[in-house]
Amino acid sequence: MLRDDADGDNTRDADFGPREEEIREQDRFLPVANIARIMKRVLPPNEKIAKDAKEALQECVSEFICFVTSEASDRCQTEKRKTINGDDLVWAMGTLGFDDYVGPLKLFLTKYRQASKGEKNERYGQRTTRIPGTGMREYVVFPIGVR
Repeated sequence: MLRDDADGDNTRDADFGPREEEIREQDRFLPVANIARIMKRVLPPNEKIAKDAKEALQECVSEFICFVTSEASDRCQTEKRKTINGDDLVWAMGTLGFDDYVGPLKLFLTKYRQASKGEKNERYGQRTTRIPGTGMREYVVFPIGVR
């Protein structure tokens, strides 16, 4: 609920959270240490990066993520879904003109899902066997340590 302060500014009541301009920088941006670590990977060992360069890239990267996520979110809303998935982000990249990244991202997403599925199978002690004549797999789940 908006109300007027003594000075005439609109403010939000405490139960509705902070105003947009009150969002802290650490809540808007990725950590600068993470950005710097990524930047250093492509530089020679003794290169240094100025603080303002790290901060500028920090802001750009965070804005880019918001840009792509917003496009993916619009797609999900149109399709009446509440969860953004990897396919939505890849679609958003293509829609926004980053076509050169779509192929590698699809490949990465496929490999990531395969690796995650393998980890899940190991974690839950699943074995798969083909069901004869169907081309389908049957999953057998058993407690870890019992094989």
